Order: sequence, then C-alpha cells, then structure tokens
Amino acid sequence: MSFCKALKKLCKKVICRFLTIPDIVVTLAFVFLTVIAVCYFKTSYGPSCVPPLLCRPHSYADFGVIGDFFGGILNPIFSFLGLVLLLATLRQNEKELALSRKELKKSNKALKEQAKTQKQQRFESTFFSLLDQHNKLLDVLTAASKGGSTVAGDLFLEIKCDAQPSKSKLLATETSFHQYARILYQILKFICIQNTNYSSQADDQLLDILKNSPYSNDEKLYSSMVRALLSNDIYLLLVINCYVTEETDDFYKFKKLIERYSFFEHLSTQRMTSGNLTSTSNHIKTG
Repeated sequence: MSFCKALKKLCKKVICRFLTIPDIVVTLAFVFLTVIAVCYFKTSYGPSCVPPLLCRPHSYADFGVIGDFFGGILNPIFSFLGLVLLLATLRQNEKELALSRKELKKSNKALKEQAKTQKQQRFESTFFSLLDQHNKLLDVLTAASKGGSTVAGDLFLEIKCDAQPSKSKLLATETSFHQYARILYQILKFICIQNTNYSSQADDQLLDILKNSPYSNDEKLYSSMVRALLSNDIYLLLVINCYVTEETDDFYKFKKLIERYSFFEHLSTQRMTSGNLTSTSNHIKTG
C-alpha cells in the first residue's frame, strides 16, 4: 500500500515538473481526437475501420460527411479545452503576480533597511569626525597651566565676576574657547537635527525642533558621549557663555541645546563665589 502511495506521489511530481498546462491540454485534445476517430470508424465501417473513400478514391462526397461529423464533435471540445487553457493561464499569471508582489515587498523592505543603515553610517561618520575636532580643542583647554590649574580654569578665574560682565569679557578675549564653543554647538545641533524628522540643517528650524520634537534615546546616547568628556572648568565657562536673558541673543539656541541635554546636571558650583554666577547656573539648569 505504501509503495502505491509512493509511486503515485512520484508520478504526481513528475507530471507537475515536466508537464505544463498547455502540454496537458494538447495531450487531452489528441486523446479525444483519437478516441472519437476510432469510435467513428469502428461504428461506421466495421472491424476493419477503413472507410470506403479510402478504398474508392472517386467517392469524394464521403469527405463532407466525415468532416461534418468531426466538426460537430470536436469544435465544442476544442472550445472547452481553449477555455480551460485560458483560465489556467490566467490562474498562472495571478500566481506569478502574487509572487512578484511578494518579492517586491521584500525588496522594498530590504532597500529601506539599507537606506536606514547608510543614513546611520553617514551620521556616525560625521559625528565622530566632529568629535575628533572637539577633543583636540578640549585637550588644549584642559592642558596644565603654569599655575598648576588648567587653561580653562585660569580663564575662568581671569574673567569671573557678575554674569553679564563675565560674558562680555569672555567674548572680548580671543581664546581657544571660542572655537571650542562653536564646534560644541555644531555637534549638539547635529545630534538634535539628525535624530528627529527634520532634514534641514538650517538654524531657523532648530528652535522648532527643540520645542516640538521629543527627546529620543539616540540623542541621549550621543549627547552623553560628549558630556562625559567635559571637565568642571569647561562647564563653568559654558555657564558664562550661555548666560542669556532674551531669545534674540545669539547664544539662545546654544543655551536651549545645553538645557535639552542636561549638560549642567552634575555641575559643581563651589568655585562660583559670585552670587550672580550661581544664579546663572541655576537659571540654565531649570530653563
């Protein structure tokens, strides 16, 4: 019994693999034609199955009778087989279209994943390039000074006074901190814009992003990488640099970025003896 099932399964596989729908239709048409021809000649001309017209070539009138018979029988059969072939072709086309749609959907998904990966790679390449420039400038500011402190620490002691005068003195003094602040601003802006739905790098959209876009996990990851590099002396200089009282101030966007990424969360204010400087740091922390 199992042998018969195996043989049947094998025959089915062979038929499905080597015979197409058109092959099957043509085979059936040939079988029908053969069976009908044999039955006709057997019934009409006896066991010999040889019609008189083949024995008497001059009796051509018999051709019309035979033609009418086969035409009346085979025309409906061939029409039916043609319909079957048409339906089978439509069915096959439907399957092929379904497979094409499925493959297209997979291809589209793969392209989206590839585009997402490429976008992430471009972001990280630019980010780490900016971070490398940032670290070089940071090394200059955190280098040991003659007084045993750091360059940034000495700069803070030199300009420390009330908040606004300190900022004015910091901006008026040509130091490496100016370049450092610019690169830090570009890094934070880049992190903010690239991890939201905004595609433009224009500054005029930055405030909209800061107000309307939620703080994403990717932003937290990359901003924390930057924040972890800073010393307290750099934080103190940033407090002065980001002292802002009006939205029209050039440093307002920088201040909002600092707030968004909680840069002063762990700021030590022990060296900020001026009351105004302490209130400035609190102002930046609380927004």
